[in-house]
Amino acid sequence: MIKYKYEGNEYLLEFDRASVELLEKMGFNLNDFSGKFATMQPMLFRAAFIKNHKFEKGLNYDKMWAEVKDKQGLINALIDMVAETYQTLMGDENNEGNANWEVM
Repeated sequence: MIKYKYEGNEYLLEFDRASVELLEKMGFNLNDFSGKFATMQPMLFRAAFIKNHKFEKGLNYDKMWAEVKDKQGLINALIDMVAETYQTLMGDENNEGNANWEVM
């Protein structure tokens, strides 16, 4: 989770399954990130608000993004958070015990 302060307000930026799904529906693709930097950076920033601030009215994401200090550091942290969310989508990594499936 990232605490982001803007104009006296504090926002909690993070992702969950639903927010990553919406991010992908917006056109985000982690594999295309470096090829579409100008599009993907603000899209990723905006999507980080979905989980905790989805229903807040009047947020000007473009203005907020324009005023971000250390954009590269923030983007790196957001990418890490999305990658962690992708890992959780795969479920339990504990492979001990009997699997409930097998390749035939």
